[in-house]
This record gives sequence, structure tokens and C-alpha cells, in this order.
Amino acid sequence: MCIKLGSTVVIENVDETISNKLYPLFVFEKLKMQANRKSSTMQISMDQTVITIDPAFKMYITSVHPNPDFGADISLLANFINFSVTIEAFEA
Repeated sequence: MCIKLGSTVVIENVDETISNKLYPLFVFEKLKMQANRKSSTMQISMDQTVITIDPAFKMYITSVHPNPDFGADISLLANFINFSVTIEAFEA
């Protein structure tokens, strides 16, 4: 429903593998950045179902690993931000 309504989704505590079922969402984000803002609707196919995506949809994924390796295919399509902070950084 978040995809259709343009809500934000947070997927937490992902290991070093991401389900291939989420791959169309990564491709969508890359296409959205390259697409003309005047385009009417954007659709993806997930599990043999065509879903219309609201342009306001956002997806965030957090990992249990400090430096996860999701592979080249996801790394080319996603932006990674490292928010890890050590105890020593707080004490300084």
C-alpha cells in the first residue's frame, strides 16, 4: 500500500542479502531520478503483478552490519549512508 499511496517504508535489520523481489523498487528509484517530472504514471512489475507507483514513495533499508556488501547490482542502484558511531566518538 505504501507504494501506491506514496508513503515511506523502512525495512530494518537486513542481513547482507536483499530479496530479489525488492529489485524492481531499486530500479524504479534510479528511473525516477532520470525521468521527466511531467510523466503521468510509473509502473513496476512485482510477483507478476503490475503496480502503479506514487512518485512520493520512498524506501529506506537499515542493516545489522556496519559495512554491508549488497553486491554490485544493488550498489549501482542505491545510495548508502554510514551512520555508525563508536563509543569513543561520543567520549571525544
